[in-house]
Order: sequence, then structure tokens, then C-alpha cells
Amino acid sequence: MKLSKIMHILNVLVGFAGVATAIVGVLMGTGLLWGVNREHFLLCSGLLMLIAIWLAVNTVHHVMLEKTGEVI
Repeated sequence: MKLSKIMHILNVLVGFAGVATAIVGVLMGTGLLWGVNREHFLLCSGLLMLIAIWLAVNTVHHVMLEKTGEVI
């Protein structure tokens, strides 16, 4: 499997995890879930979305490298 394909799959999974944690953080109110409060969920979702964006940029970069034959 190509490296760009693996990074794309990771991008989608991390993006979905970020959206899921954001939804949980917004809907949970002021209580605790597994010992984690609302602010922690929202900060983690922001970090996961930044990681997903970084993976998307890397995926595009690797696809461009694969097209020109400069596979890393």
C-alpha cells in the first residue's frame, strides 16, 4: 500500500475522531465523562483537527511526489 494511501486513511480517522470529540464536548454539558470535563474534550478535538489538517497537507505532498516519481 502506498504511503499516501495510508496517510489518507489516518487523515479520515483522525478527522472523524476530532468531530466526535467536539460533538461529545458540546453535548455533555458541565459534567464529567470518564473523568474528563467539557473544556478538555473541546481542546482535544481542536488538536485532533489540526493533526488531520497536517495529515491532509502531507497526503497531497506525497501524491504530488508519487506522480513525479520522487517517492520518499
